[in-house]
Amino acid sequence: WLKESDKTNAKRNLEHLYKVIEESGLEEYQYMKRTFKNWEKEILNSFLSPYTNGFIEGINNKIKVIKRMSYGIRNFKRLRNKALYSLI
Repeated sequence: WLKESDKTNAKRNLEHLYKVIEESGLEEYQYMKRTFKNWEKEILNSFLSPYTNGFIEGINNKIKVIKRMSYGIRNFKRLRNKALYSLI
């Protein structure tokens, strides 16, 4: 659905998903439906371009892990160098 769909198919599939959620009657799915409705414009726009920011998110995650593992380093320059070295 995500790889083979365009914006119009995605809209149709989202509407179908909303209908299935309504028929399920489960409160947890109602919360998910509200979230999808709030972000519907952005979700549908994601079908216009094949690009993602996954690579940058991966770099950010790696830096956050390094920061957690380096708790106690007092020298910012050392922490910066450690983060930059890990990205090589």
